[in-house]
Amino acid sequence: MKKAIIAILLVLSGCAQAYAFECKLCGVSLNKHLTWESVGKMAIGAISSIIVHEAGHLITMEITGADYHWETLFSSECSGVSPAEARWIARNGFLFQHGVNLALLKWKPETDFTVGYTVTTSLVTLTYPLRHDGDGDFDMIDRCGGSGDAEWALFGGLAVRNLFVVEW
Repeated sequence: MKKAIIAILLVLSGCAQAYAFECKLCGVSLNKHLTWESVGKMAIGAISSIIVHEAGHLITMEITGADYHWETLFSSECSGVSPAEARWIARNGFLFQHGVNLALLKWKPETDFTVGYTVTTSLVTLTYPLRHDGDGDFDMIDRCGGSGDAEWALFGGLAVRNLFVVEW
């Protein structure tokens, strides 16, 4: 429950700041004329964010030699790794996702693709405890001897920062 309350407060505080600085809603200016092209580029950015997250897990499972199978498109189980390797498998979805986000914000901050990627990455991170209570990446970090709450707080802070850095 504590994670849910923190997630809600972070999201709401970001929204309040966005309105105070006249930022856009979900990266889209209310004064900007939306075209199908811009919406498509934002959608491709959003989908890319999810793919990069899952690729981070997959690459780490391959590197560690984990025995794994995909249960659904966004859920996998692995075995045959140490607790430290399992923590890296769990955290690397977010590390890859946020790493790519930081690169996009550095080199292509003004594109619709970057806006879609950044908004999705931030929302996925900030709402993660609400969507994965007891069964997600941060819970796996907890089960394997790490601190899922601390890592979620770090990634959540980065997510909020990125929402203010992206060029709306």
